[in-house]
Amino acid sequence: MIAIAAFAAVAIYRFLICSPPMPMQQELMIYGLRFIEIGPESPEQYEVYADGEKVGYVRYRFGYLSADYPDAGMEEIFGRELKFQTGQMTDRERGRWLPVIARKLKHRIKHVQPD
Repeated sequence: MIAIAAFAAVAIYRFLICSPPMPMQQELMIYGLRFIEIGPESPEQYEVYADGEKVGYVRYRFGYLSADYPDAGMEEIFGRELKFQTGQMTDRERGRWLPVIARKLKHRIKHVQPD
């Protein structure tokens, strides 16, 4: 029972403290990646760049958040149904999930096979 309570406390802490709300902006820097807003609503969309090179596409539509590497319709590296079925994330959802996507993109970039 104590383990469950500890796990719940850590989860709540991570969600509330480690994931501060992130208001929508034209450009966001997250873990060294530049998220450029290309569609503000229905769907909310971002192109993601690392060192000037496009490395990802993020889209939130009808409650489904997805991230593709390196561009739309290519390899989906993240996909999740979110709580609200809208065309735009809440500030709290954006603060929670865009950093997760940034970490996944950085991991994928790091493990690209050279041509």
